[in-house]
Amino acid sequence: MSTRDSSDGFSLEAFKAKLSKLETHLKSLLESSSEELHIAKELQKLLHPNRLEKVPGIECLARYISAQDLSCEGFDFLTPKGPHPRESWFVGSWSETFGMSSLLIQTLIKLQSEFTVNRGSPLGPEEFFNSLLASLEGARKKGRVRLLVARLNHHSLKWEGRSVGFAPFLIRRPTPATGFGSWEWTDLRGVQASKDQDKLLAPQTTAEAPKFAWNFDFTLSPGARLAFLSPGWAQTESFSEYEKLLWKNLESSKKKNTLSPTNTLVDDLNALLIEAEDFLKSQKAEKDLSAVVWQVSPTKLHLA
Repeated sequence: MSTRDSSDGFSLEAFKAKLSKLETHLKSLLESSSEELHIAKELQKLLHPNRLEKVPGIECLARYISAQDLSCEGFDFLTPKGPHPRESWFVGSWSETFGMSSLLIQTLIKLQSEFTVNRGSPLGPEEFFNSLLASLEGARKKGRVRLLVARLNHHSLKWEGRSVGFAPFLIRRPTPATGFGSWEWTDLRGVQASKDQDKLLAPQTTAEAPKFAWNFDFTLSPGARLAFLSPGWAQTESFSEYEKLLWKNLESSKKKNTLSPTNTLVDDLNALLIEAEDFLKSQKAEKDLSAVVWQVSPTKLHLA
């Protein structure tokens, strides 16, 4: 039986060879993805201790819920080693490709090692942000990214940083009459005057990120609570839509008494996550959820 049809030039043997080559290529891709996933998981374990390093006068709780095994969203904490560290760093990130996520983790580990050796921060927030962004240029498969870098001064309680694709931090200030007020944005001054404010949550390519990135700085008062909530759960890149949805959900949370002035810090963390998860269930969708909350001791003396 002939393997060639002279009428159209089809060769069964050549077709089989192409299929075999395609199968080999697919196996290589699967092995590469699996290896990248394994490396990133091991790097993440090395970077994150089982418990966060304690900072006197500041309580921090965090929760990450992954929508799937192959996830590209996360957050990291860096605190220079030493008996009395002066500052801590927080990095929030999301990327469209797993290779970009792996590169971010590797760069963070490198910077953390520099912190350990130098006993201090070798870079400012904007330089730190730019270093992480530049590292993503080495990814074989590029895509869009969200990135936030923030530095907390332990003494002055000042936060400063740079962000693209993330909403500002949320803050609850203590009130003498009720315990805690409602959640509010910490700082929108850097984007209020910009015509691109509604693109605040939109992920950007590494080339476009500097154009849409914005700087922020604010100082916490003793007793205040701060929260970071990743925006992917809202399934919108429009900041105005995200803001409406967030306030609507927080108002719903108040009615359910899951976000009251008498809440503990862990209650606040869970309330934010519950509202986000409930929304995703209503949309029959799965998204990564990252949430971090901080509380400053109302009694600790902080020196500027």
